[in-house]
Amino acid sequence: MSRIIGIIVAFFLILYLPSETINAAEDAYYTWVDESGVTNFAQQDSKEFESTYVSKTQRFGPIRRPRPRTPSPEATPPSGQQEVDPEIDIQNERADIEEQIARIRASNCEIGKRNLAKLEVYARIRVQGDDGEERVISEEEKQALTTKARNTITENCVSS
Repeated sequence: MSRIIGIIVAFFLILYLPSETINAAEDAYYTWVDESGVTNFAQQDSKEFESTYVSKTQRFGPIRRPRPRTPSPEATPPSGQQEVDPEIDIQNERADIEEQIARIRASNCEIGKRNLAKLEVYARIRVQGDDGEERVISEEEKQALTTKARNTITENCVSS
């Protein structure tokens, strides 16, 4: 009888331990792309790069954390003056837009690489048509998608 209880306990331990391991692996983490184009994953936020927070509840897309803006010394008027140079505001806005474009290009680069890898690895690729039905793409469609993925990589992965 004690042998049966031991087997049952061992069985439940075998079922329980892997689920705890899986739950530990599902903790929140941060991801970012460094200057070399390498995607990094860590439990702590990167101080040097724009990172994306990923968790069980926030799986897709970045959480927008406002970055503090520090005005440049020439943008800060001396006390008593209210005049602001519009050229400095324009330069700051341009820098923000260029930073956004760089993040989008890095994301597009990663998507292009991932799509190309899948197109090259999988022999048959299923897609959902406009009618909602799944179908396998033809070789011509696969070749067109491969070309599109290569173009995406060429346009977005090259540093300018």
